[in-house]
Amino acid sequence: MNGLDPGDVPVYRSHAEREEAYRAAERDGTPFLGVDEEPEGYPLTYDLLPAGRRLTDEAHERLQAVVREELERVLEDHDSPTEELRAGIGEQMGNVHLFADEASAREVAAAMSELLFDEDNWVVDR
Repeated sequence: MNGLDPGDVPVYRSHAEREEAYRAAERDGTPFLGVDEEPEGYPLTYDLLPAGRRLTDEAHERLQAVVREELERVLEDHDSPTEELRAGIGEQMGNVHLFADEASAREVAAAMSELLFDEDNWVVDR
């Protein structure tokens, strides 16, 4: 599986839509990645549990670096309405919140997806 383009990152407009996508990932044994549309903004979430995998230590470190760089880019963008972001980046799951705009959330998720979807970066869950 390759990384996603920002326009291909799923955006879930309701809790039911998100849950349906998560169940599909569990059924298919694939990673879950998406952006939620919430009244306060746009959080993004990833989860490798449906695939029964976690990131290698090296891939986890690289993902943390990618997220750090992407968040700096978003926060330094004077056109972006996002002023503060928090990230929890684990070996199996994580999230970044709260983007003020959908486009920024999709861009960061797309940058993360290349590492997250590359099976060479996975090991079987302990």
